[in-house]
Amino acid sequence: MTGSDIESSPSNSPAVNSPVNSTRNGSPRRTLAEVQEAVQLAIERRELQEQLLQEAQVKLRIAQLERQLVDPGLRTPIETNATNPVTYATNPTHQSRSYLPKPEAPHKYNAKNRIDFLKWEEDCERYFKLSPVDFPDDARKIDFAQQYVGWDQKAVWKNYVEGLIEEQEPTWHAFRTKMLDALGPPELRRQHALQTLKQIKQKPMESPSNLLNGLRPLWAEIQETSRQRQMDDFISALDEPIRDKLSLKGLSTFRSLEEVEEFSNGVWREDRKSRDKMKDKKEASEDKDDDGTFNSKSLFKKRKRNRSPNSNPNGGKKRDDYRNYRNSDKELMTCTYCKKEGHLESKCYSKQNAEKRAKSTQANSGQDQPNSGKEKS
Repeated sequence: MTGSDIESSPSNSPAVNSPVNSTRNGSPRRTLAEVQEAVQLAIERRELQEQLLQEAQVKLRIAQLERQLVDPGLRTPIETNATNPVTYATNPTHQSRSYLPKPEAPHKYNAKNRIDFLKWEEDCERYFKLSPVDFPDDARKIDFAQQYVGWDQKAVWKNYVEGLIEEQEPTWHAFRTKMLDALGPPELRRQHALQTLKQIKQKPMESPSNLLNGLRPLWAEIQETSRQRQMDDFISALDEPIRDKLSLKGLSTFRSLEEVEEFSNGVWREDRKSRDKMKDKKEASEDKDDDGTFNSKSLFKKRKRNRSPNSNPNGGKKRDDYRNYRNSDKELMTCTYCKKEGHLESKCYSKQNAEKRAKSTQANSGQDQPNSGKEKS
């Protein structure tokens, strides 16, 4: 082997892993170890990014589960699986539930009548609708609604639940049905509703809308769905002047119950306005004489009627004498001296004047006696 062969032999060439100071295109060469290290760092960076993405998804899922597993009574989240605890950011991604506005508490149901039941049912449904996250199932709804029923109704529901089979679960529909049954048997409720529909009439200060609100529970009790029959019941319960205006307008012109309600409310408001005007006109006419001038006596009576009971027209000072003394029956007491009403004997002017005159007479008679004696002597 020649010297040139030895110099060109690969065994004498520099090792691959040894650092090389030569450059290609002006850039330094990287060794295999550096390349492997760069690849490993890239892999670790990618794994870290994927891990961060998974943690963000886990945080979002935990927040969703917390909103679904919040107890409506305690307002605290139910404990999650303790075997796999997950740590997440201290700053919540959603607003705290303590800052959310709470709906108004439902009406308490005591099985008085159908209106009592409908008010309780409507308030509960409204509460569920405004807080859907707090009531994901019927069990939560039942637990909440039981807080707003009477003790007798709670006992009825407890007996019903104890009689269920293990496979059966209590439902919100069953709970409402049991609360409605507390009003009595369906047939008895229906008879009572029919009798009330025949007798119900509009009260003097009741608006047609309030009357209609009182008729709706009765229709629900008898399961009346005919719009024409509902219109007939409503019209027959209205006051006679309103029915007359409806007849003049023509009952056939009204196509819905809402149109009858709107027209009846308009007539009722106009009637109220006319009555108020007549009342004001009557009061104004009482204040005038036949010639159109104001009657001072009438105005004085009004001022006297509106005067405070503690006020006094004489300089604002109260007078202890001649007040209106009354007994326990609020009747004017009679003076035992002058026999006049409105004061006592201790405050009687007649008695006080008589006593003054008697004292004056006695004093004068005492002065005259010595003079008369001297004259005689």
